[in-house]
Amino acid sequence: MQGLSSENIIALRNPSVDPQSADEKKGVNIITTPVFAFQMKGNNSYLGYNNIDLSGIKQIEFTVQAQPRSGAVGGIIEIHLDSPDGKLIGTSDSVVSKDVDFSKFMGGGNNAKPKEKPGAKKEAQKAPPKIDFAAIMKMMSVSAKAVIAPTEGFHKIFFVFKNDKAGDEKIIMQVLQITFQNKVPAVPLKAAK
Repeated sequence: MQGLSSENIIALRNPSVDPQSADEKKGVNIITTPVFAFQMKGNNSYLGYNNIDLSGIKQIEFTVQAQPRSGAVGGIIEIHLDSPDGKLIGTSDSVVSKDVDFSKFMGGGNNAKPKEKPGAKKEAQKAPPKIDFAAIMKMMSVSAKAVIAPTEGFHKIFFVFKNDKAGDEKIIMQVLQITFQNKVPAVPLKAAK
């Protein structure tokens, strides 16, 4: 008689989650032109994910944007267990609203036409500069990190976006990605002067 064999399959989740895949959402604003934007709108807006194993997770990193031109006011992100007002296990760095100089991507920002010399041949018109949307998105993005309290096992986890000045209507920030990390990077020591 042949021996019995068995196998276990463990489905591992990617350490980075897409904000669009949240199981629960409150205060989400989605814009699709010219690029996709997933914005959190209003104080206490949130994203919730079911069945997240926090064993060994030490930090959560948020890739976000807070652009004044989109009306974003910035704020912080609180991490709560089991409900939006459940146990607080971490708070992100403050995300500050800041503008980006787009002239770098639009041909240097010099719109003045060069003076033509009399009798000189006209140069062929230059094609408009190609816009690198990926570079613009990277330049506009910031990383907000939150060290979390040691937590074991599977939980519902909620990311609550907070800024008292946002009220119910103002955009707090755009969320691009959320990454669970099992290490907190060491902070380099500053040299003594």
